[in-house]
Amino acid sequence: MSIYLKLFIIVMPLTMLTGIYAGELKEEAREESMMTHHENISTQQKDTPIVFACYGESNPEITQITNMIRSLRTFGGSFKEAPVWVYFPEDFTDRDTSLLKKLNALDVTLKTSVTPEDSQYFYFSGKVFAASKAEEDACSTADVLVWMDSDTLILKEPLLFNLPKGIAFGYRPVMHKLIGSAYGDPPDEFWQTIYQEFSLPDSAFYPMTTPGDQQTIRPYFNAGLLVVRPEKGILRQWTRNFQKLYKNSFFVNQCRQDKYKRIFLHQTALVPAVLKLTKKTECIEFPETVNYPLFFKKMFGATRPFDDINDAVTIRYEHYFQNPEPQWENELKAPPEIIHWLKTYLAPPASN
Repeated sequence: MSIYLKLFIIVMPLTMLTGIYAGELKEEAREESMMTHHENISTQQKDTPIVFACYGESNPEITQITNMIRSLRTFGGSFKEAPVWVYFPEDFTDRDTSLLKKLNALDVTLKTSVTPEDSQYFYFSGKVFAASKAEEDACSTADVLVWMDSDTLILKEPLLFNLPKGIAFGYRPVMHKLIGSAYGDPPDEFWQTIYQEFSLPDSAFYPMTTPGDQQTIRPYFNAGLLVVRPEKGILRQWTRNFQKLYKNSFFVNQCRQDKYKRIFLHQTALVPAVLKLTKKTECIEFPETVNYPLFFKKMFGATRPFDDINDAVTIRYEHYFQNPEPQWENELKAPPEIIHWLKTYLAPPASN
């Protein structure tokens, strides 16, 4: 997949500088116009209180999504019958029809999204563009959009997703700090360039703690679970930010030198989208019972095992059930009906 590098000339004619400045003013005016437009839409009555949506681009992800929706339909309480939209790439032609049949049986709406070719060098780019499309589709119909990664399961009624009045964004922090910016330290060149690129002042930042390694960081949101008011435009701005970053030669070079930056560039682009379009009082950090990382220590390392889902509302399991340990259920603290459900759908006994 190709990478488009943009060469910047250090010395520019005055007319070019004037054009750039005018472009910046135009962008600021556009953001102000968007916020006014979103406020106007938010006063309109919506047909649907909440919509769940996700993205898949492979047959294994279709299987995960099927189990996600099964979990919602089983344990979702008053949300059991909520609409679910599943996005696939337009060019995803090798979908397993038997898997799609199981998915369709769960009363879902299948949709498509387009991932630009120049973004595909960067991990999870398809998810970003699908999220933008989902927000656009939900803007006039739903009060709340819940955007989830395919490895999510809903184990209790997710009442927290019914955002209170005045709240526009619900989130969890990233699992590990990794490339994140430590709250008490000056930002490194990578983050400082992001902050400058999007004109984010120090006053915009607030602390959050990563669940996996207990590090206090500047805002860095886990893109695997995002609950938004669609009219706010956060997910659409996320996409525009991502495009701006992956077309910038500085960030391309950073991603070439550091695989984690290539993996998580999409997630860094979410930060300025949230901070530019919301006030802190409009955001809510969900408790750790949401987006709980099952067996995270076993897979990626952590300060604790993450083996107790008795109180979990939603969990993430990554790739764990592709090759689970033989007696995993004996290590897991969970209600018996949840363990039975997991054994039935995620870790069925091997056939002879």
